[in-house]
Amino acid sequence: MNRKWLFLGTGVLIGGLLVGAATTPIAGAPPPKPKPVQVTNFPNPQIVSGTVQVSNLPASQAVTGTVNVGNLPTVQSVAGTVQVGNFPSSQAVSGTVNVGNFPAIQTVTGQVTVDNLPTDGNGNLRVAAQSQGAATSTDVELRILQSNSVLIPASDFTFDSVFLPVIQVPPGFNRVSISVQSLDLTKTEVEGAQAGFGTLNSPLVHVPNVGDLLLFPFSGNLDSGPVSQSTSGFFRVEGSLVQVSFAPFLPGVGLVTPPPDTEYYVHLHFSSE
Repeated sequence: MNRKWLFLGTGVLIGGLLVGAATTPIAGAPPPKPKPVQVTNFPNPQIVSGTVQVSNLPASQAVTGTVNVGNLPTVQSVAGTVQVGNFPSSQAVSGTVNVGNFPAIQTVTGQVTVDNLPTDGNGNLRVAAQSQGAATSTDVELRILQSNSVLIPASDFTFDSVFLPVIQVPPGFNRVSISVQSLDLTKTEVEGAQAGFGTLNSPLVHVPNVGDLLLFPFSGNLDSGPVSQSTSGFFRVEGSLVQVSFAPFLPGVGLVTPPPDTEYYVHLHFSSE
């Protein structure tokens, strides 16, 4: 740095050096500038006593390595989405897990153990009610109105006859006991009941003044006795459908025409030999 000096007073010049003279900076000259000091031997960790305040850190810090924070609260409130990619495949959970969005049908790979299935007294899994075999008998009970039946007069048939709607025969049975009753004896009684068997593929029979009807041939009564208001008949099952018919009769009057609201009760007891 160049400086201008004004030498005042007296002194001795020795070897080009003025000794004993006083010096004064020239008026108006700029003040001397401090030189920067660089210290390079600070230890790597610095020990600070007090508080260090740094105000120019960015909002987000990029950290290389591991950050250990020991004063976070037990429960953290997070706004947004938290993605954790390092959970182990199997999680150990203490307590109850309630998941409400499972689909109705679950696909499972591996084995499923269920330990609360019902068992019998011997520890065997109870899948359904145990049975000693197929049912040996069954009952069918019906109440049928005359308006749902067909009356064929004696002029078009052997005698006045009421034909009830055909009834489905339960599978697995080859015998049936039939009883049929009028529920109002002032309108009609049942006389000479018969049973006929067939299928839906049986041909229709044209009856004059009535129309085309499904009429099954009569089967023989195994009891050989008449079937009436107070008696039943026993027949061999010979088709998938059974049709019951009878003569409407009143004592002292003979054959009658039952009114449409006449109601009949039919009881069929199916069994096997």
